[in-house]
Amino acid sequence: MKRAHLLQCKKVIINNKKSNIKVTVNNTTMKYGVKPYTKGKEVMVPVEETAKALGAKVTWDKKSKTTWLKLDLMNIEIRVGKKEIYIHRDADFTGIPEKVKLSTAVVMSKDTVMVPAIKLFESIGMDVTWDS
Repeated sequence: MKRAHLLQCKKVIINNKKSNIKVTVNNTTMKYGVKPYTKGKEVMVPVEETAKALGAKVTWDKKSKTTWLKLDLMNIEIRVGKKEIYIHRDADFTGIPEKVKLSTAVVMSKDTVMVPAIKLFESIGMDVTWDS
């Protein structure tokens, strides 16, 4: 998928028909090395591939098991095993990140960090459509 700037990416469609999950960003279907899957009511997607497709810079802190995404004026903190992600906004001078609660914990699968897709996309301001 061609890298896009967040301001251009506003529409996401998650299709879960017949257990064949497809994630579409601005009419372009994502291609993942590790396939998205459902966990409970959530669709789990690979963080790194998703973030890079949105134009984010991705860093991994092995010691703390934390993925950091730098996207526009945000730094997004995603820690394996946690049921929340944190959005650090450059324009927020309080220094207190926004806590986004997840119904399912962030997990490591096949050496890939997987995160609930809908909450991730919504937390960065994207419109999400669930088509099941």
